[in-house]
Amino acid sequence: MLELAKRNAPIKPDILLPKPADWPEQMEKRLREHGARRLNTIGIERTDRAGREKLRLMNFEFYGAPCAVFLFMDGSLPEWSLFDIGLFAQNLILSAHCFGIGSCIQASVTEYAKEIKTFLNIEKNKKLVACISMGHPDKEAKLNTYRSVKKEADEFMYWHE
Repeated sequence: MLELAKRNAPIKPDILLPKPADWPEQMEKRLREHGARRLNTIGIERTDRAGREKLRLMNFEFYGAPCAVFLFMDGSLPEWSLFDIGLFAQNLILSAHCFGIGSCIQASVTEYAKEIKTFLNIEKNKKLVACISMGHPDKEAKLNTYRSVKKEADEFMYWHE
């Protein structure tokens, strides 16, 4: 995968979800802030193309994690099954956390679904949904010190009595 990503080989994920043409204004603002803060944390300038490319390629090295879990679903299942796989992924991640194992969900890795299925000898009728890199967190790594920009719960939760 790393070699494919380095040469910008054409991507073909099994699940192609459309990206919005425009983000709502508040989301766009948060996305930009998140990107800037993340780059700042690891010491990469927004104009540093080589640094940003190195960061992108770290996805395909699982950020140095010793283990990667690939989640597949049967190709005959409807898109609704993605919700079930999301629940499974969350429970897997929370369970690993209980044992001191860190994780990172990586959607970009799924861009090379065919090659991953070939390498892992996975049936062609399976759809690659996600990759989760796992390992003991390196608490000294700059990237692990970053916390993403999030809304406060009272900004999106409403209680009706």
